[in-house]
Amino acid sequence: MSVNLCHRQRGSALLETALVLPVLLALVIGITDFGRALVSMQAVSAAARAGAEYGALAAGAANDLRQVEETAILGCGLTGMSAHAATFENEGRRYLRVTTEYHLRTAWRYPGLPGPLPLKGRAVMRIE
Repeated sequence: MSVNLCHRQRGSALLETALVLPVLLALVIGITDFGRALVSMQAVSAAARAGAEYGALAAGAANDLRQVEETAILGCGLTGMSAHAATFENEGRRYLRVTTEYHLRTAWRYPGLPGPLPLKGRAVMRIE
């Protein structure tokens, strides 16, 4: 009787592994994508802040918006990021607004999320 019971349990470990492995793999890929999204979002926000800081503090840089945009793009290290800089006035003071955008491609297509995940950063600084 014990020989028959041991023979039946021999294939159960393989079956359990086959059932758990896809779920575990999906969990690991999801955690990795979430971490990549957080790091990319931090880089996009830092790039907008770097561009705004350069434009607001460097002498005459606020007049050259293209240079401000290039500074923001080069400051992040992500390829394919776009930046837009604009100046505006509020209560007699000039401000510089830098907006950055990056589309993150995830390793897995998640239901309910757009294909490439749009990440946006924005920074506003008063021009000195």
